[in-house]
Amino acid sequence: MNKQAKIIIIALLLVNIVLLITLYLGKPSLQQQNLPKDLIINRLGFEEMQIADFEGIVVEHFTEVRKIQEEVREYKREINSGLLLDKPVMNDSVNRLLSHSFKKMEELHFKHLSDIKEICNPEQKKKFDKMVPELGRIFGPRPTNKNRRDRRENQIVFKRSTTSP
Repeated sequence: MNKQAKIIIIALLLVNIVLLITLYLGKPSLQQQNLPKDLIINRLGFEEMQIADFEGIVVEHFTEVRKIQEEVREYKREINSGLLLDKPVMNDSVNRLLSHSFKKMEELHFKHLSDIKEICNPEQKKKFDKMVPELGRIFGPRPTNKNRRDRRENQIVFKRSTTSP
């Protein structure tokens, strides 16, 4: 192997290493992503005291949500245990309890949003009201890169199927 080929190989290796380091260090952390908490604070323009109140509301909300999520997991385990029977059967009473837990979860989310609005001053309440149509997107699950790609592909297929030939 001649000297020029060795230099090219070494240069390519260095470029690859730099690229990998850049990709690894360039990954956005959770703090860099637009978390609902940060978005609410910024969009409503909370002051220090409001931020402290808001963070307390968030901690309380997550504590309650975790309790309900554990209820849901337990009820699902009980329902799924019906699959172990010779003739699988769903336990209707446990299914009603599961439905009740989902209802409690939605009520808890509504109360959480009401509590957020409650700490707003009149100007912030107007901003909050304008945000209401976006709340599902703001607090909804974050799409992963795969989900974004799938959604784009579905939109393309939908657009093709709705256009006239």
